[in-house]
Amino acid sequence: MMKNKFIALALLLPCLLCGCKKDSFVPRVEIAEILEVSYTSGAFAVRVDEAIVKGMTPNDLVGVRCAMKPESEANDYNYYSAKYYANLDDAVDNVFIVRTDYFNCYNWYVKPFVVLDNKFYYGDEEIFIQLPPHGQFIYTHDIEEVTATSAVCGGEIEAVEGVELTERGVCWGTEKYPKLENDFYTVDGTGVGVFTSHLTDLTEGQEYYVRAYSKTLYNAVYYGEAKSFFAGNVPEVVTGEVIFVSYNYARVTSAIVNEGTFRPTYRGACWGTEPNPTIEDCQYTRHTWHDLETVETITDLEPNTTYYVRAFAENEVGIGYGDQKVFTTLGKSGNSD
Repeated sequence: MMKNKFIALALLLPCLLCGCKKDSFVPRVEIAEILEVSYTSGAFAVRVDEAIVKGMTPNDLVGVRCAMKPESEANDYNYYSAKYYANLDDAVDNVFIVRTDYFNCYNWYVKPFVVLDNKFYYGDEEIFIQLPPHGQFIYTHDIEEVTATSAVCGGEIEAVEGVELTERGVCWGTEKYPKLENDFYTVDGTGVGVFTSHLTDLTEGQEYYVRAYSKTLYNAVYYGEAKSFFAGNVPEVVTGEVIFVSYNYARVTSAIVNEGTFRPTYRGACWGTEPNPTIEDCQYTRHTWHDLETVETITDLEPNTTYYVRAFAENEVGIGYGDQKVFTTLGKSGNSD
């Protein structure tokens, strides 16, 4: 009997000296990079010990747990978490990409894990990501100064309490919702405020989509509204002579001398009492395009008033304006006073 006790003690002694126990094995798993986080999705690169990866079976798993509360508050009544898993076939070396679905909360507490033989092993670090509150805080500006190979856009970013914005700009491509990882983009500073972006190397006749973006810590990316435009040239228009001026109407001739990248769809004339009138801020006529030359009738004018008028034509790229003409209406007596 005494001999058996000595044998058992001899077998147990190495474990006692090393402090080992049956469940002491803990594989190392960590979030290598946060690729993207938004209200609709997330993407995380999870790194697992290379030795563990080599021994993994098809039944083993890699993923992240996303929670509304930190792990220390797991017993709180409103604690909620969800687990998302990587596709093991898409791993590069020992790094796995985990993509998440919609997760409806402002704050994410994210922790990586690996499942071996149906047992969960979590990483040591629980990463906190703060999302801006719901509501628009990134605005994409209208596209301007479009040519066959370039355009100007930009945006505005409002301050979000508790969120540090580390990068901003616009991204563009031929798909409806361009993203940084798939398309072209600019980097136009950091933080909040208004910024201007220059899009280059465009292909004439191609439709593009562009939207403002902002990055926060951990490379969380947020996008503004996507807007579309065609790269190309607007019609070239000439404003002709102002004729048949009376006290309340006049006529102006116009000609389209170059159709631009696309065939014109509409044409007309715009006028007002301030220089350089546009259809956004003045009265205008607008009708479908038929002939290269036409006469536009300007109505509802005031007597003895100086007006500025410009002819215009539209195609898929935008509006091309002619040069400005100036005229003064007559008095109601038929003479200019």
